Amino acid sequence: MSHRVFVTQPDHNKVSVIDPIQGDMWSIPVGPHPTGIAFDPQRHRTYVANSGFKTVSMLDMTTGGVSNIDVGANPTCVAADSHGRVYVTHPDGLVRVIDPNSANVTAKVPVGSQPQGLAFEPHSNRVYVANRGDGTVSVIDLTRD
Repeated sequence: MSHRVFVTQPDHNKVSVIDPIQGDMWSIPVGPHPTGIAFDPQRHRTYVANSGFKTVSMLDMTTGGVSNIDVGANPTCVAADSHGRVYVTHPDGLVRVIDPNSANVTAKVPVGSQPQGLAFEPHSNRVYVANRGDGTVSVIDLTRD
């Protein structure tokens, strides 16, 4: 599973999966207008923000199953931390946190205006959120969990 490339195809509502070693490629249907994508290597799951709707698609790469998690309107970017929790940006200035075990939103963290990008940094155990609307970066400190 470590040798896969995942590419969102917003105009086709799917994710393409590429095996660069074998040269194979296949597609997985997801929700409307998939944009952000994150991989959780511990659980072999890929998360896709469906910005044309209100879901994040969870792709179980072990079983091939796909399920959708309701996270609120217009999710844009996703990131996974080392505990498998998933962070999802929304234009409302809140980052939703998905618990990997329940596949539900368990928290909403306020950040800046119009968050567009985010990344988990494992050494500091923080999630950094780029806020397009006000030109700031918010820091979610996970050491307080």
